[in-house]
Amino acid sequence: MQKLVTFSFLLCLLYLHSCKKPATPGPAKFTGCRIKQISEVPADTVSTGAARTVYNFYYNDDGTVQHMYVFVPAQPYGSYYKYFTYKDGLIAIKTANAQSNYTQPGDSLTLDNQNRVSRILRGYYGYYSYSDPQTDSFFYDRAGQLYLHTLNNYGTFFSDTLTWQNGDVITKTRFQADYSVGIYDIYSFTYADTLYNTGNNTADLKDFENYGRSIYTNKHLLRQVYVQNANGYDSTKTYSYAVDAGGRITNITENVNGTAVNTTKVLYECQ
Repeated sequence: MQKLVTFSFLLCLLYLHSCKKPATPGPAKFTGCRIKQISEVPADTVSTGAARTVYNFYYNDDGTVQHMYVFVPAQPYGSYYKYFTYKDGLIAIKTANAQSNYTQPGDSLTLDNQNRVSRILRGYYGYYSYSDPQTDSFFYDRAGQLYLHTLNNYGTFFSDTLTWQNGDVITKTRFQADYSVGIYDIYSFTYADTLYNTGNNTADLKDFENYGRSIYTNKHLLRQVYVQNANGYDSTKTYSYAVDAGGRITNITENVNGTAVNTTKVLYECQ
């Protein structure tokens, strides 16, 4: 009788084990190289290496940015954290002062069904303190390229119309409507043959500093921007680069009208 009970018990355990649902796999763990730190160094401090702002990035297992620590060496009390929450096509960013830990809502990004940014509400989580919120909207063509960016800046309207060639934005026409006056600035872009490379998370560095991801990224390294200003203040920006053994950007030097103004330094972590 005892053997029968034991055998029956073993059968029950075997049945229960066979009916267990398979474990749900978590997100794929990131492998590759990604941006660890970006330092913005003004030209007048390049010799000393003193940074104006240092952006430090920390990641989730799937490679998305979990949070940032933004260090301002000249003003430590101005240093802060950015925390990123991802849910249902929305990226919510919360900021916290590094000294007081006072937190407040940051930007909120809405993604479309192809994971592209379609809207940014600046500084709010979907509610507004102003009748005209600061809102960016992004529109894409059938090829998936951004062709129009609009910004409602508390009632002042901007729009950028972009044209592309060979994976790069070659012109941008900026229209500003303010007090019923329309103003146009025209940007013309020139590129090197070298591919743009910031590791696995390929991103425009300014976008990455602001949003932990790219809005759009050109295929090649930007060499020059010529700006035809509506008020006659034309300017030319040029860029030079240093890359590591893997072709990833490590330094960008920016010149405006022949004068160096800033150096951007990039560090990576690989795993």
